[in-house]
Amino acid sequence: MPHVSAPRHDGGVITPEQMSTLRRSEVYWTARAMQAQGSRFYRALGDALHAADAVNRHLIYGTWPDACWDFYERGLCLEAAEADGGKPGHSRARPDA
Repeated sequence: MPHVSAPRHDGGVITPEQMSTLRRSEVYWTARAMQAQGSRFYRALGDALHAADAVNRHLIYGTWPDACWDFYERGLCLEAAEADGGKPGHSRARPDA
């Protein structure tokens, strides 16, 4: 997996719409983006997110909403790159856009 830099932490809180998107989304790509990150903490959080049931997934999202949103967006990029055969520069419209 490619190395992914640490998430940005601007101190902001995600919107209710973003939280709704997280809760409706498939966790695979978000967890994979976390697991690809260099930090042992985020790799472990990605493992936990991937293994979590709905209640614990919501707990993770509620505890680290900005980081989860950041990794969700990174996961969309990973998914798009894989779907396009890994071609750089490929982008896909976000489902919430």
